[in-house]
Amino acid sequence: MLSRFAIAILIGVGMLVPAASGQDFTDLADRLGRLPKTLLAKTKSDADLIDTMFLATVVRLPKADEKARVTKLFEETKDRRKMAEDLLWALANTKEFAQLHGLSSLSPEQAAAFTERMTKAMREK
Repeated sequence: MLSRFAIAILIGVGMLVPAASGQDFTDLADRLGRLPKTLLAKTKSDADLIDTMFLATVVRLPKADEKARVTKLFEETKDRRKMAEDLLWALANTKEFAQLHGLSSLSPEQAAAFTERMTKAMREK
């Protein structure tokens, strides 16, 4: 089984490609949308899922207070997939994420299209 760091590197490096190459962001939105399902299949513990989600989206481990808050939410939830999706949305809506992935310059229409594409990928079976 891959370590959480290997998974994050494999996912994270690919996620940085669109911003670096100037391509459109549909591929990034698709990969982001699939991220919760992928991580749920590859990680057994909430701690690994949380660390990997942070590494794959904001390219860092969560700070201690972030980890504690998110861990508590995972402990309280009955739907781990929904919680993973909520964590993705929380991270994807940060300025940190937008700047890292070159999304801060998107127009409102482009941002809406990105969100719609990400949502569609998240709902695919």
